Amino acid sequence: MSSFTKRFGKPLVYCGIFIYFFVMRYFLITAGDDYYWISDKGQYLLEHHFYGPEKLYGGNSNGRYLGSILEIFTVKNVLFGMIVFAIFLTLLTWCISQLLGNTWQSTLMALFLIFSFQGKYVTNILCWNAGFVNYVPSITLLLCYLVIVQRQLRESSFIFKHTIFMTFLAFLVSFAGGFFAEHVTIFQVGLGALVILVGLVFKGTIKLKPFNYSYLLGACLSFVLMFSNPSYFEESDYRGAGTSLVDMINNYATTTHFWFVTLNFIPIVIICGSLIVIAISDKSRKLWDITGLSLIFVIYYTLANTYLSSLPIDKVFISVGLSARFSRYDALVSGLFVIFIGYAILRIFLKDKNNILLFFSYFSYLALFLPFFIILHPLNIRGMFASYIFLYLITMIFLTRALKVSNLDKSKFLNIFVAVCLVVLFANLQTKMVINYQANLKRVDNVEYLSGKKLLTKHVPFRDLVMRNDDLSLQDYTYWKAFLKK
Repeated sequence: MSSFTKRFGKPLVYCGIFIYFFVMRYFLITAGDDYYWISDKGQYLLEHHFYGPEKLYGGNSNGRYLGSILEIFTVKNVLFGMIVFAIFLTLLTWCISQLLGNTWQSTLMALFLIFSFQGKYVTNILCWNAGFVNYVPSITLLLCYLVIVQRQLRESSFIFKHTIFMTFLAFLVSFAGGFFAEHVTIFQVGLGALVILVGLVFKGTIKLKPFNYSYLLGACLSFVLMFSNPSYFEESDYRGAGTSLVDMINNYATTTHFWFVTLNFIPIVIICGSLIVIAISDKSRKLWDITGLSLIFVIYYTLANTYLSSLPIDKVFISVGLSARFSRYDALVSGLFVIFIGYAILRIFLKDKNNILLFFSYFSYLALFLPFFIILHPLNIRGMFASYIFLYLITMIFLTRALKVSNLDKSKFLNIFVAVCLVVLFANLQTKMVINYQANLKRVDNVEYLSGKKLLTKHVPFRDLVMRNDDLSLQDYTYWKAFLKK
């Protein structure tokens, strides 16, 4: 590898990634809440500290201050929206790559994230501005701190030499990260406290620095400010939580376990496939149980997803006509699969001190899902995104080990092949978004529609790349009239 590639290769790649996401955001079709936030109601909330009567403002009255501000200004100004979109997706890619080892291989793994999504994440997070600005920045900023802690564990000279800068950065990351999604805000406090607790109890494991304390301080301040919003202390038809064990089990059995496990088919296949390779390659230990269970889970989830794909879905992505018996059975299998991942980690990685990230990712995958046992409504897959990111990290760590034991980790041919495949996938995604964008401009450029006399009747070609599968009722003619200046 030439010195130029070593020095400028990755910066150029990340510049390319930024430019791609920057252009991609231009072709995103706004929908639903995007129009709400630039309406008079959104302006009222902006001017009244994001609090208003529940009957008029519903769940939009909340403490997601930065998420709501970004939503307003990224919809009002397309260029600003493109910059925000590109910054956070590029930063998310960089953080995942750093955590996985900061190699060319880890960069490719990070880029594959988007194509590992179940379609509902694409529709609810990637291709909907309101979903993106609340759920991507929050988990990205959280991962930024994990990168800092990882460097701290490795005693990076930069981390220790620039204490003042790192102290301010850690505070900013947690303080800003606490104004997007409630469960991530709570998790930040736990993360900050956990790092300090480990440093105090297990001296020598981590050398505590001022930035560890500033991160916790920022997390606590944002927690207090977010939940000081009066909307969280009022009765609401939109928000609902309970402590009934029956309700918790019912939530999991009928809805949330599908998002938590079952529909994440690509990670499931990669996890099981990687474990099979690892088990077969390990001659010193008899890992036949890992191999057998991996095969069983792959077969089961292939059949389960085939069945689910045959069913129509409603507006919040719940399968219509789903067998209650299948749902309960699948909930049980999903619980067993999560236990199986933990079992595999203990069997294979327990003595590997370099895989602290793996143990933490497993813990975080569970911890960020737990609030959705208590939350009765609203229930939507968007809330699972932070938990999914840690499932993805688990998946890629397993894959990294499988590539290593099969001597494919340093294969230039494999890296080139994967890179070419990713280029094709990204080109395909961009092409679909461009086609959708042009089709949308054509359908809204209608005098009767723009005057409010006629509703849209045509869908864009790729409905899964628009919020709620391009529900026509979620398009606002007043926005498009102003957009087209007619």
